[in-house]
Amino acid sequence: MKHKLLTISFALIAGTLIWLGAIRVPSSPEPTQRKSQKSQSITPDAAQPATEPTTALATPTEVPVKKLRDRIAPTVAFRNWAEAYIAAPRNLRETMLPEGSKLAKAHTLTISEMIRHDPQQAIADAVPMVVRQDLPNSIVSLLEKRIRMKASLNVYGNVPLPGAEASPDFKPYTRSVTKPDGSYWNAFVYGKRALQRTMSAASINGIAVGNDMAVADSPLRQLEPGERPEPDEREIVEICPVSEKETAVERTATGELPPVSIETPAFETGER
Repeated sequence: MKHKLLTISFALIAGTLIWLGAIRVPSSPEPTQRKSQKSQSITPDAAQPATEPTTALATPTEVPVKKLRDRIAPTVAFRNWAEAYIAAPRNLRETMLPEGSKLAKAHTLTISEMIRHDPQQAIADAVPMVVRQDLPNSIVSLLEKRIRMKASLNVYGNVPLPGAEASPDFKPYTRSVTKPDGSYWNAFVYGKRALQRTMSAASINGIAVGNDMAVADSPLRQLEPGERPEPDEREIVEICPVSEKETAVERTATGELPPVSIETPAFETGER
């Protein structure tokens, strides 16, 4: 039977969930380079082997400048509704759904705009998993999509067309995330991701609205306290890949993984 690896040693990793007590998150693997030049079209060259040494892209302008630190009204309004919905008696929840749908759409529109201007804040303002997991599918389907995958992170070098001046919003580098099945997203990055070259097999997590994706700085996502790991047939390996210590993970009465707690932090990636 085919299983995605679920490593648990009190932390969830690699397509994979790793359960652990304390872990130092490893840095991203050294990327490979793919060059392209934008005139009237963009044609990336083939990626170099992953073992070749590379130097970081000197692109300080790619790091988002605008920091939307204050919660924007639509995200706050939806968060308040979601908390009220979860706390409400079950016989009253159905009557709350029309308002929830309206607020969810407004929230997601705000997140979609934020992805392009401040991907880090967009990820921070996405609906927490501990809230999403208790909302009905009719509402979750209207929210930003959570991303966890192994895919290509492509970097394109751009130059203005011959004889043309660069526009105020000109970007020397743009990015995309692609998968072998033809799936494509415009990628917006921050932090270390802004210095990476093309990676043909990157472990990516983040959020997406439509074809726009905010790619998290780290290939790992730390699960939230109270989050219930999704059952997806990943094999449980109760050995931490960092400390090599083995920790038994107790299942619930129904055989499911227990919710993550502060004492049992967990991480996941889309490694495989």
